[in-house]
Amino acid sequence: MRCPADEVQEYLTHPIHGKTILELLVYLARVAPAVGVSVMNSTQKPDDTACPSVLRDQHQARFSLRAGSWQVSDVVLGAGSYSEGLDASRLLKSHKGVGLLKGMTDESGIVRTYLADGRDADAILVRARALREDEGTLSGDAAGQVISSRGADAILDDIGAVLGRKEDKVWSETVVDRLAQLNPDAYGAWAELEGRAKADQLAAALKSYGIKTEQVWGKTDAGKGANRRGIDRQHIIEAISQRDKKRAAK
Repeated sequence: MRCPADEVQEYLTHPIHGKTILELLVYLARVAPAVGVSVMNSTQKPDDTACPSVLRDQHQARFSLRAGSWQVSDVVLGAGSYSEGLDASRLLKSHKGVGLLKGMTDESGIVRTYLADGRDADAILVRARALREDEGTLSGDAAGQVISSRGADAILDDIGAVLGRKEDKVWSETVVDRLAQLNPDAYGAWAELEGRAKADQLAAALKSYGIKTEQVWGKTDAGKGANRRGIDRQHIIEAISQRDKKRAAK
């Protein structure tokens, strides 16, 4: 399974969510291949501002079309590529769809891509749909299902729904498990993560609302006391209150 992000700099330079998107992409690039998911990022601006090295360095396979200089080529293909004889700036303007590929095999070099026109795209999509139908993985709009719209901030209401009134602080992994029971479609994949990853996922989802996870004392199912990352119920209430005030003011 591939997870592509074209013109990734548009997401990473977002004034509000850019930093969070960067952290999530880096996390996916590190761990997703272990479960068969490949993170693919493309950009026309491969500098540290548009696409930081902390993300670029996670990619072992690199591909570069014609670049403006050997320095730019080195940024795309990886530091030291020029000294290995790989320089995308030497490609000609007439070399449409031709580029340098590194990291897919033991040997790196010039490869050619292929242009899929409208008819090719139709054939690919028809075949892809047939394969999904055979595997029983077709869902959502493609399967004619009506999907109810959920606001981006629905997670605040969902967390409020799964927290008890007398629960001041709750472990993040406990919250994630409850969310998955409340709405399996939205949070089921979160619940499949391990403890630390669950906490990371919840922290990333709440970060844009200014809510931070913190150390919370609690007890395991075996009754043993432990300190784990969790959330403060009051912070959720305050975030919901602020959101509702903004809505009322519009």
